[in-house]
Amino acid sequence: MKEATVIPIAKPTDPANYRPISLTSCLGTTMERIINDRLVWFLESNNLLTNLQCGFRQGRRTIDHLVRLES
Repeated sequence: MKEATVIPIAKPTDPANYRPISLTSCLGTTMERIINDRLVWFLESNNLLTNLQCGFRQGRRTIDHLVRLES
């Protein structure tokens, strides 16, 4: 589950530059999602994240900080 196949794909603007795309197994990707969902649920339900943490949280955006700063 920790191994991935890396495929270089040329950037459309500059064919000399490539960006790597890693292909992981379906089982590994599914396990990552399950673990992430349970970890987020645990942190949210036990109030272990501060209210100031807005990035990468459901229903919150990083622009919330800008609105808070402006007001």
